Amino acid sequence: MATVATVNSHIHKHVALEVDHEVLVWEQPCPELAGLIEQGHLDDYFVREVCKDYLEPLLSRKIEVVVLGCTHFPFVQPLLEELTSGRIQFIDPAFETSELVRHRLESKNLFNPQDTGGTVKLYFTKDIELGDTLSASFLDTSRRTIEHITL
Repeated sequence: MATVATVNSHIHKHVALEVDHEVLVWEQPCPELAGLIEQGHLDDYFVREVCKDYLEPLLSRKIEVVVLGCTHFPFVQPLLEELTSGRIQFIDPAFETSELVRHRLESKNLFNPQDTGGTVKLYFTKDIELGDTLSASFLDTSRRTIEHITL
């Protein structure tokens, strides 16, 4: 599951086939999903109906594993899991990406190994309330600040 641009690049298919030449890869474009998430539709009628439409080809083909190919999609992962009743395992590649970044930083002696948590400052040009809501779902709100800026 990915944006149309990502599906058209076939990047996930190429990577999967490098790992396993016999793997079946179904590329599912989700043209409306990122926009709905950006508007704050995380678990309502609109996003549910769109997700059902995107999941139907996957379920009918008995797809077992889906890579969430857009940084927005993990926000609706619980909904996707609910709609598929656990028949599909969803993978958020952000975890693997963060490990690659960590290894790269370590290899260049740029990794900061401090044990105490840092802080995050988020800047938004619009929709600061939505940014607050979405970021609260994955960031410790006591360690983050949000600021509205104009470019």
